[in-house]
Amino acid sequence: MGEHANRDTIMADEKNTRSGEPRRSSAEQAKAFTRSMMDSMQQIYLAGLGAFSKAQHGGGALFETLVEEGARTQEKIRAGAQTQFEQAKAQFEQAQRKAGPWFDDAKRRTGEAFGKFEQAFDERIARATQRMQMPTRDDIAQLNERLDELAREVRAGKPAPRKRAAKKTPRG
Repeated sequence: MGEHANRDTIMADEKNTRSGEPRRSSAEQAKAFTRSMMDSMQQIYLAGLGAFSKAQHGGGALFETLVEEGARTQEKIRAGAQTQFEQAKAQFEQAQRKAGPWFDDAKRRTGEAFGKFEQAFDERIARATQRMQMPTRDDIAQLNERLDELAREVRAGKPAPRKRAAKKTPRG
């Protein structure tokens, strides 16, 4: 009975594929495959017990026949497992190909959004420092240049020219 159930499951899968009905999900296929393998293992176990019993009563020729049949069955099972594996692998690779461009686009959009956020943040900080009349990087650089110039003049022994400091006006 179990052998027929396995064949029926496989045949139903083939019918679904040929009829154009939606294929079962990978998880459903994996569950069906696992159930099929468990049924097959149970059948193999029972067949082994039956073969052992018959071999004890029927002789060596029957045992050899059962071994040959077992080898053929094992090859069929391996071929079915390989087919299932290849199908699952193909579906996974197809999903990767489909998802790749989506992930690339998502990374690009995220990078753009982060760039805009960073720019807005920088602009807000700049406006806040202007309202507080804090010196900018350029203001500090100009002061450093003026200090260097004054230090050179002091070392040279020249009197520094008297310049009036510019009045700081609020920006913004």
